[in-house]
Amino acid sequence: GQLVTTGSGFLASILFARLLGLGGYGLYAIVLAFTGLLGFFTNLGQQTTALTFFAEAYGKKDRTRMKEVLHYYFFLSACSALIMAVLIPFLPAITGSMYNNAEIGHLARLIFLSSMIDPLFVFGSIVLQSVREIRKLTILENSRIVLQLGLSVLFLLKGMGVAGVLYGALSGTAIMSLASLLVYSSIQSQYNLPSFKEILCVRSYKHVWKLGKDGVWIAIDKNVGNLYPNAFMVVLGMFVQESVVGLFRLAFKLGNLPSSFVLSNISKLSASVIPTLSSSASNLRKSLVR
Repeated sequence: GQLVTTGSGFLASILFARLLGLGGYGLYAIVLAFTGLLGFFTNLGQQTTALTFFAEAYGKKDRTRMKEVLHYYFFLSACSALIMAVLIPFLPAITGSMYNNAEIGHLARLIFLSSMIDPLFVFGSIVLQSVREIRKLTILENSRIVLQLGLSVLFLLKGMGVAGVLYGALSGTAIMSLASLLVYSSIQSQYNLPSFKEILCVRSYKHVWKLGKDGVWIAIDKNVGNLYPNAFMVVLGMFVQESVVGLFRLAFKLGNLPSSFVLSNISKLSASVIPTLSSSASNLRKSLVR
């Protein structure tokens, strides 16, 4: 899976830079960095929190806890989407004052729309990773990457520019989010998972507050980590030509290629394996050593 992910990401950088030109690719990089920086306010830590505690609940076969964790995830995702919906009308004005370019804000709206849909896709990924359906997870995640790349290149070839790249990502996310929900429905009974109705109809919200406290710290950790290179590129774009930002993004992606190829896989798997085994101290020790 990482071969496809890394290869597609590298290919996307080459194709987008070629088809957009360094100036257009720099504009694309600024839009991504700008929205990534705003993630400091829209990312509430629900993804990592849900993965950690759902994996733990699944390891204990605690169906009630599974419902609560997934209910928390959807509730916080809805709150995050609401924050983005409030920000969307103001994005062109914000980028107009920062860069004297309202187009950046209009393009950022497309990323926000994609981010509002994305939790549906991530929901399926969280569950598949926790129940160890790694093959299905790999197929699902890489299908989205390939689909997004294909649609983005298609729209680029039709002359849609940076907007075409973002429309491709938005379309791919919408299609694969539907696929993710269908995959969940197909494995629900096999692993004794709660139904959508059970998840959405949880009446008490005490668990939301308890999980939310951990989510806040996770969000701070993730958001501070995302400041570089996003904050740097946002500021860089205010003082140099867009082509320079494009060159920096290309160099940064190339420089991170070796570490992302290996370390991300270890981190991803351990994120669900360790919570699943937390109920057994001896198994946890052995797994940590491995």
